[in-house]
Amino acid sequence: MINSITTRVMGDINEKGVPIHDTRLKRETHSVIGYTIKHHYLDPIKKPKILEKYLADWKRMYRTYKLACAELVLDPHSRRAVIFNSTDYYRTFQCFLTMQVLESGNNEYELIVHQRSSDLAKLEDDVTFFEYVMYKISQQTKLNLSKLTIFVGSQHYETNEG
Repeated sequence: MINSITTRVMGDINEKGVPIHDTRLKRETHSVIGYTIKHHYLDPIKKPKILEKYLADWKRMYRTYKLACAELVLDPHSRRAVIFNSTDYYRTFQCFLTMQVLESGNNEYELIVHQRSSDLAKLEDDVTFFEYVMYKISQQTKLNLSKLTIFVGSQHYETNEG
């Protein structure tokens, strides 16, 4: 299922994207600015594996994850259940900034992720990590998190052009 997301996103980038030079990383990218990804998490019972490269993110997020879960236990309809990757963005420059849990109707809940940047080569790993967060929230709160929406500032892939 996650692989189909990558295929769909690549098609959208190819159709709607533009070449953009990434000066800091000294590379050329093909990018779509302001992109949304929708995904349904099919197996909330099975615990996704957290990849080692996301352990630092999870450690930074853990305190606000616990606060967000407490908020949802207190009020499952709350719009205040927000998880922050870091409160010191200019020190870490993380790609995904915040996550928010919202009720989407019919006793289903959705994880909304705000990403400043998403490289297509890492998208499957990112979605697996977000599914891990959804699983952890579901286990902690007993709520059915089954939907994922990712708002991306720059959705891109690296090209060999330039």
